[in-house]
Amino acid sequence: METRRVQKTGISTFTVSLPKAWVISNGIKTGDSLSIDIEKDQSLRIGVGKKKEVQRSAVIKLQEYKDKQEILRKFTAHYIDGSGKIQICSDKPWPPNMMRDLKQDLKKFIGFEIIEESDKDLLLQDFFTADHLSIKKAIKREYSISRLIMEETKKILLGEIKSNENISFWEDEVDKLYLLVRREINFAVHDPGILRQLDISLKECQEFILLIDSIEKMTDTFYEISANALAVKKGPESTSKKLALIIDNMLVAFDMSFNSIMKKDFNLSNQALEMKKKAVEVPVNLGHDEISEQSKKNLYFILASLHTASEFIEELAEIGLGVC
Repeated sequence: METRRVQKTGISTFTVSLPKAWVISNGIKTGDSLSIDIEKDQSLRIGVGKKKEVQRSAVIKLQEYKDKQEILRKFTAHYIDGSGKIQICSDKPWPPNMMRDLKQDLKKFIGFEIIEESDKDLLLQDFFTADHLSIKKAIKREYSISRLIMEETKKILLGEIKSNENISFWEDEVDKLYLLVRREINFAVHDPGILRQLDISLKECQEFILLIDSIEKMTDTFYEISANALAVKKGPESTSKKLALIIDNMLVAFDMSFNSIMKKDFNLSNQALEMKKKAVEVPVNLGHDEISEQSKKNLYFILASLHTASEFIEELAEIGLGVC
């Protein structure tokens, strides 16, 4: 760490020199303006003016991947890494159904639009601007949708709803928000200017990545629970009510754990851990003769998945303990 002596120039002006290597690497010239922010620990953060953004490009060659899922994983990696243009190309024309399915899947990447298309190539460009994006609001939106999925799953278990169409739609929305927030946080950790624009700290970036990851996994788990709940033939009402009670308790724990992070409340984290423990301790008897063997398999899967989801709530609560 370099040190600099503070000098007094004039009656009330204090000056300190800037490291030459830093000045050169950032192309700073006499007369340029720098931003100075006072941090919570009273340190100063000096930033240069907004640099001209260099848009990175990436190419995905179809022949290097065995199926659509591998292509999507590679596209996701480039998206999160900050590529502004992504080309998907092939040596020969794509099968029509593959082109159609891939274009549908690419809709979950917020901001990316197809600007060029042929039977061998797709070129997508990012048109999203983070000027008015609030990371915290996006995360709260993701949490709210995840909560809707949990409530809808409970209604399916109780026989009040006969479809998980809403859940499927909401799950896609959570995926979109998850990828967008991951991408913007990745930009922020590499650019102090974006960090200031988003009004978050590096520590919050780390916490938010863990937070959205747990919420996204929770959403995926409840989608699977809803699908299995629809497959269960009518059984004892007491079983459905017990499973619904578990979800009710998990919703309370989910709220507490999420709010413990956003409000930096240590007590809420502890309460969430206690409520999570209470949720998984609800006894559920799946040995009834009137439950078919296939339905028992579905119910065992649901019960195991609820226990898995409770671990994600515990992850959130532990993040809350760390931020307080």
